[in-house]
Amino acid sequence: MFLDDGRVGGGDAPVRFQLLLKKAAVHVVMDSAEVLKVVASSVRREPLAKVEFNKVAKTEKSASGSVGTNLSSRNLNGEIRAAIEGHTHVVEEHRESGTYSSMKVVHKKCEDGYAFIIESKNGSDRLSGQPWPSSEVMMKIKDSRHKREIGESPDPRIEIRCLREDIIVQNIRFTNDSVFSWKSLTRNKKTIVEQYIKDELFRLGYLIHDISNPYETLKIADVTPSEEG
Repeated sequence: MFLDDGRVGGGDAPVRFQLLLKKAAVHVVMDSAEVLKVVASSVRREPLAKVEFNKVAKTEKSASGSVGTNLSSRNLNGEIRAAIEGHTHVVEEHRESGTYSSMKVVHKKCEDGYAFIIESKNGSDRLSGQPWPSSEVMMKIKDSRHKREIGESPDPRIEIRCLREDIIVQNIRFTNDSVFSWKSLTRNKKTIVEQYIKDELFRLGYLIHDISNPYETLKIADVTPSEEG
């Protein structure tokens, strides 16, 4: 799964704009009869994407005596120390590399299954990138009844949900092609944008009751996962 900004509208649409997500939840929806069971020990506890970084520290000394330098990072547990003694000119270069988590992901058990809550961890107000590696096994599900045939009901379902307040609308353009921010819009124009979002989600089969409610839960995507042999 890859999260990125989306562009909505175009063609004969009354409005065009850019959508960003501040927070999202990946729900694994199970069958109500509980035929399918989640293998509890298989649920990934800390599914974090990693971003590589490199740090370089240099120490330089040309006089007698000694000098020490320390390099530490908020995201890195470790210390670099260099000590130079003597009367010669010395330059030492210390390289440190590693990874840090780009998103915060926590999981919880819900009434209809499990959810993985995704938030940005780098101070950004938007989600961008992969919350976990595509090769990562997030959880395993087994059929408690019998060996299933592929496609046999019931199937689990994966849904991506968010609250209305977690959707950022920006770079809004109406027919006159002027660019507006969300805060600068009149109530009527905000209604046009929200109604367009509602219509597009309804076209995908997702029903929304009150899109103006900041705490309204929106389903923005779903998929049925494939089975492993």
